[in-house]
Amino acid sequence: MILIIGTTEDDIFYFKNRMKITEKSTIASKYPYYVGTFAGKDICLAYSGYSNIASAVVASAMIARHHPYIVICVGTVSAFSENLDQSELFIAERVYLGDIDFTPLGGGTRYGQIKEMPAFYSSEEDYIKLIETINSRTENLHIGRGPLISTNVFFKNRKKANELLNSNFAHIESTTAFDTEAGGVITACYVHEVPWLLLKAVNYQIGRDEQLLSSLRVGIEAQPHIGNLIETLLEELVHSFDN
Repeated sequence: MILIIGTTEDDIFYFKNRMKITEKSTIASKYPYYVGTFAGKDICLAYSGYSNIASAVVASAMIARHHPYIVICVGTVSAFSENLDQSELFIAERVYLGDIDFTPLGGGTRYGQIKEMPAFYSSEEDYIKLIETINSRTENLHIGRGPLISTNVFFKNRKKANELLNSNFAHIESTTAFDTEAGGVITACYVHEVPWLLLKAVNYQIGRDEQLLSSLRVGIEAQPHIGNLIETLLEELVHSFDN
């Protein structure tokens, strides 16, 4: 089983329309999920809403219920780095929790780190490279990759986002993006020992307020591209298992 989890129902619409649904239910009568087959694989779909707290609950419930061997996060991110433009795609190499601070408790804990857990969560490089290879021969879109800062705050003010980075994540290099829900999903993956892949669309560049009006449309338009890449990924995984 593979879990594909988005932030909104729009994020999983491509998969929902193309899968053979065998089960439809809800988590706590609030969060819908779907189970079925897609691209030759058993999958389950869910979405969490905007919050690392809600996404951790939804992801943990789905993992405990359906036991996926990989979790794929889809949806959108906000770009901080200048080399990551609106409508491009983004793969997270690492995810940091951007609003956790247990450093006053000591014990060598970093900002963004839950005590007794990692300072950040790393994705599977093999899956990342496979997505990049598939993209180069199919969609051929620009895909940025780098660290993701996941917070319960949506940043519109570039100065405030920069202050967070400079104060607590100055060691992070390369292309950087923000979101508000992947941290909860990936934390659940770590607890349940499930690998993950995050492939999302850039729908907003932090500080570019003129993009806010188009951000919803951009996110929706990108989902078929993301869906096609993931569909091809799953098909290739089927062939690799057959061989």
